[in-house]
Amino acid sequence: MTGNDTTNSRSIAEEQHAETAEATQSSRTNDDHELVTLGLGGEEILVTRGTTVEELKRNHDLSADAVVTARDEEHGEIVALNDEEVVTERVPAGTELQVQPLSGSEVFGSV
Repeated sequence: MTGNDTTNSRSIAEEQHAETAEATQSSRTNDDHELVTLGLGGEEILVTRGTTVEELKRNHDLSADAVVTARDEEHGEIVALNDEEVVTERVPAGTELQVQPLSGSEVFGSV
């Protein structure tokens, strides 16, 4: 092996390492932008993993004062999601979200 062969081998190995590092970074970025299907008011919506409840409300023209709720199937209860919470960390894909209005002293507004 000559000096040029060694240099070429290093260059190829360095390029392959750079490509692998770039692919790994790209896959992390793609994970952050993965879409999850949820229900909202009877319609299917796609939510980017990492979206907060506040962003969800803003993106779907929901009142900032509304409360987003979901049924916890495991425990059979309704849970309210706080605006700062990441939706996909609180509820599994396919969950139906409901929007409840807040009004004065009535927690879920008037019926």
